[in-house]
Amino acid sequence: MTVEERFERLEHFVAGLAEQSRRDRLEDRALWRDTQQQINQISRKMADVEDQFLRFQAEADARDERFRERMTDLDRASRERDQKLDERIDKLVSAIGTFIASQSRPKD
Repeated sequence: MTVEERFERLEHFVAGLAEQSRRDRLEDRALWRDTQQQINQISRKMADVEDQFLRFQAEADARDERFRERMTDLDRASRERDQKLDERIDKLVSAIGTFIASQSRPKD
């Protein structure tokens, strides 16, 4: 093999390496772009999920507050009814006591 033939083979080999390097570089760039797009999509989805979670949390807090207010109102109403019932029972017991006392007195 002559020196010229060796140079031709070497040039052919180097040209093949350069072409492979160019293809690898193009493929790497395409993969990088795809990866960046996927990262951006995931970031948007994460932001959407965070927004949904914050809305859900705000709604849950509002429901909780309404529930507490309703429970406070029910508690107050229950205490008022209990107080009125206690007053009625006291009056009834007093009236029964008065009635019994009037019945047990000897008649003149």
